[in-house]
Amino acid sequence: MASLSHELDLEAVQRLWTLLTAISGPSDEIERARLMTTGLPSLIPCTVSGMILLHETGRHDGLLYKDGASLDSIHTDTILADLEPLIQEAWQGSSLLLAATEEETEAGRIPPSLETLGTRVMAVVPLMTVHSRMGALVVGREDRERFSRHEQILLLALAEHAGIGIENLRLARLHHQQAETLQ
Repeated sequence: MASLSHELDLEAVQRLWTLLTAISGPSDEIERARLMTTGLPSLIPCTVSGMILLHETGRHDGLLYKDGASLDSIHTDTILADLEPLIQEAWQGSSLLLAATEEETEAGRIPPSLETLGTRVMAVVPLMTVHSRMGALVVGREDRERFSRHEQILLLALAEHAGIGIENLRLARLHHQQAETLQ
């Protein structure tokens, strides 16, 4: 975060730190993801927040919230299918900023499943470490106000730390399993 934090004001850094501290507690990556997605609106004004985690097995978990309430699994499955190509694209470069119409942004159009939730502007931020691709952070708004440079930096910092935290959890779990095997 040192490379990004110099562009954030003190209040934003404090809110980011509070959220990162909260998500560092649970030893389960899904619970960490849940805490992060429900805490996102305290950092960045948004109506839809979510995280998609990709597992080594190819399976993925998706946590999506609208106005703080969890979306049902049927709706989540549809959104995940729509987001998959966007996540793949984000992994190739950097964050994608999308809008309700293609004319409004270079990155493309918001998937129909998210548009039906009222989302007019969204960001897809990759969760990656040096060694692996883990998923993506998804944030959407009902208004057409674009994400400011400041908000984009917050999302990047959050995704960076979330990726490191999830990777650390996975490595700790692997280390624990190996230690049990050796006993």
